[in-house]
Amino acid sequence: MKKAFLLLFLFSFILLTILPAASVIRARAQAGTVYDLIAAVNALRNAQGLTPLEIDGSLMSAAQSQSDYQASVGYWTHEGAGGTSPKDRAVAAGFGGGATIYVSENVAVLNPSATFDTLIYSIWSDSLHWNTMTNPNYTHAGAGITVSGDEVYYTLDVAYVAGSTGGYVTGGSTSTPGGAGFEATTAAGEVINPVITATPHEDGSVVHVVDQGQALWSIAIAYNTTIANIIFLNNLDPDNPSIWPGNELLIQPSLMPSSTVPVTPTKLPATRTPHPSYTPRPIVPTRTATIVPTATPEPFIQLPSLKTINRHSLGIAIIAVCAAGLLAVIITGFRPSK
Repeated sequence: MKKAFLLLFLFSFILLTILPAASVIRARAQAGTVYDLIAAVNALRNAQGLTPLEIDGSLMSAAQSQSDYQASVGYWTHEGAGGTSPKDRAVAAGFGGGATIYVSENVAVLNPSATFDTLIYSIWSDSLHWNTMTNPNYTHAGAGITVSGDEVYYTLDVAYVAGSTGGYVTGGSTSTPGGAGFEATTAAGEVINPVITATPHEDGSVVHVVDQGQALWSIAIAYNTTIANIIFLNNLDPDNPSIWPGNELLIQPSLMPSSTVPVTPTKLPATRTPHPSYTPRPIVPTRTATIVPTATPEPFIQLPSLKTINRHSLGIAIIAVCAAGLLAVIITGFRPSK
């Protein structure tokens, strides 16, 4: 019973430890080596008439550390530990010995069954990745390959030191031009000029004048920035960011605060509260009363008009009436009392 239990334990140990290790070893064998990757890139350069890239120990270290970092986070990225860039990692590894360097990097994540042909001619077949591998200015290379589970993380770093350039092959002979006026011609006849960085202005801004044979990727590398940043600063079309010789590209905005004139707000007069407008009532003409003369009432007894009475006769009549009245008073006064 104990022997059966021991055999079961050993069998489980083999399944849990030895077989996964064997799987990793097999995946590493399928993924190839870093030297095989650089050899495949140099085969591409040879087909383009370019000199091969030299393997550099510092670039090998930088590339391998980036592949390890990608495996640790589980996705491909150009940003390394602590937010480092490809140039940061190359400088930290010692490439260039303190001189100004230019670095370009390709990364990818594939399954172990993928070949270098798939990586180079399919995954890295776009213009940006292709220029990393076929740019004649680059002279040295380093590669990193890390297997994590069922995924393989690839990194290719190529670089050159300012003042030195790569060579190109013409008619079977190798030429290595130098100097600021160096022009390299690829097999397709494309002229590629190195980027000479512009001197910052007094306000800290940097403007690059595009020269013949320069592209956004080479300008971005020269100024240690990104293509996306150049597109944003210059309002270029993200889908078709074309540039032409003579174009002025803003690389670094002004570092000085812009002087803004304080704006004094203008006080607007208080708005009067609107009142309803007065509509005069229509004038109605006043009716004028017509005065009708009042008829003079006539006496019940019609007296003769004074004009018709003889004044002499009137006087006699008055005297007679008065005399009669006086006589009546006298007679009444002498009548004895009863």
